Amino acid sequence: MLSRLTSHNCGGADIIAEYAVKHYWLVDPEFRTLEIFRLEQGHWFSIGSYAEDVKVRVEPFEAIDVDLQVLWVLD
Repeated sequence: MLSRLTSHNCGGADIIAEYAVKHYWLVDPEFRTLEIFRLEQGHWFSIGSYAEDVKVRVEPFEAIDVDLQVLWVLD
C-alpha cells in the first residue's frame, strides 16, 4: 500500500527482496491502481497492472478472483 512516504520512495522493494519475498503488490488508492511485481534472480519485474473496479486473478493468488472495487471502499 502506498503512503505519502512510500509513494516517492521505492526503496522498500529492496528490503522486501532481502527476505526472499517473491511477489509484492503496489496498491495506490489515489489513482485506483494495482501493480504486481515478481522477484526473479534478484530483480523485480512488473507482471501486471490493473485499474479501477476490475476483477483479476494474479500471482500468487491465481486461484481466486480479487475484486479491486473492494480496495477503494474507503474513499
